[in-house]
Amino acid sequence: MDELFESRKYGQGYITVVPIVIFAIGFVLLAMAGGAFNKHRRDVAKTTLKKQRIDTVLAQYNISYTIEIFFGKKYHGTQEVAVNLNLKGV
Repeated sequence: MDELFESRKYGQGYITVVPIVIFAIGFVLLAMAGGAFNKHRRDVAKTTLKKQRIDTVLAQYNISYTIEIFFGKKYHGTQEVAVNLNLKGV
């Protein structure tokens, strides 16, 4: 009879450990996603600041521009990109 209680005692540990492991894995994945999102936000903020600086300088010289970006096919991790930049006032 003691053997029956011993096996239950060990079996109940799995009920507690499995949700904790799932929670830990989910937390790690969420942290990784949050880190990638924060990096993207920082990169966008830097790029926006650089664009504003360029626009400020060009406005002082009465230069305007239009830009068109075309994304082509992706070959082996390399993306084809075509840029059409038109300057007005140069």
